[in-house]
Amino acid sequence: MVRPVGGEQLRVTEGNAHGTSLSVEAELLIGRGASEEEGKLGDDPQLSRRHARVARDADGQLTIEDLGSTNGTFVNGARVSERQALKAGDSVQVGETTLEVAAGEPAAPPPTKERPPPGTAVTAVLPRRVREQAARRPFLRFVSSVMIVSGLLLVGDAGATLTWQEPVSYVTALVRQNSLVSALGDAPERVRQGEPLKGDAIGRVELPTLGRKYFLVEGTDTGDLRKGPGHYADTPLPGKSGTVGIAGHRTTHGAPFRTIDKLKPGDPVVVDMTNGRFVYDVERTRIVSPTETSVKDPVGHDQLILSACHPLYSASQRIVVFARFVKKEAARVGR
Repeated sequence: MVRPVGGEQLRVTEGNAHGTSLSVEAELLIGRGASEEEGKLGDDPQLSRRHARVARDADGQLTIEDLGSTNGTFVNGARVSERQALKAGDSVQVGETTLEVAAGEPAAPPPTKERPPPGTAVTAVLPRRVREQAARRPFLRFVSSVMIVSGLLLVGDAGATLTWQEPVSYVTALVRQNSLVSALGDAPERVRQGEPLKGDAIGRVELPTLGRKYFLVEGTDTGDLRKGPGHYADTPLPGKSGTVGIAGHRTTHGAPFRTIDKLKPGDPVVVDMTNGRFVYDVERTRIVSPTETSVKDPVGHDQLILSACHPLYSASQRIVVFARFVKKEAARVGR
């Protein structure tokens, strides 16, 4: 049996398979096979099962070696004891079969790809994985751009809040403050009578030494303070006897009371109402707990308190500014 694995011709000149030609490209095993698919080379009883190997070495030289056969392998009458080279014309004897080494057909040159003429567009077919990755790139670039812009906006918002105030709520508070201008200019009768409802524009508070001026609403709930400083509904309205209370934010929604910690004794606090302008002078500042409600209690004189969260960016305490009533002047709003 001869089982070809790979171009040089081995032609059977003697034996049962006389006239058979076998091509050697890489390796050829010679032996007595037991299955038809291995391709029997006649029924040579003198062949061992693994008799000899014909192969090409790294330089393409055809060689033969005996694989420990019983009857031996011979080249040109000499027994093969180790691998040796073969050339065209050599006679190889294995068992009762003689093969002659004959030059094979010259190998056909590998096909060459025809180069397109210069200037011709060439379409390259990319692997599926590369095509899928390329299809995802625009989406990934879009997502990364959105994340970068969002990150920059968040950093900018945090920086603005730390150094100034929260910018988004500032804009909304500014819009709400502008709406209070017309509301106070055409104040309803309940406001003029000192009986406002929650959220009504009731006046304007001014801190001249800080350069701040804001319209005032009734109530200190979250929705009220988004519009601006709010009047504690459980305290008298400005101009009335007792302790008037006004609260405001320090870092959001316009941050009207952000710098009230800079108020000094003697600094004026002016509250304009539809029934007059009321002037108070700062006396002192205290830091209290959020549950300290005694700051709103009446004292031996009329006073105003301004309260806000303390310190900045925290609601763990309250800063309270106490101001004594000084005088009343003619009304300047809601007339």
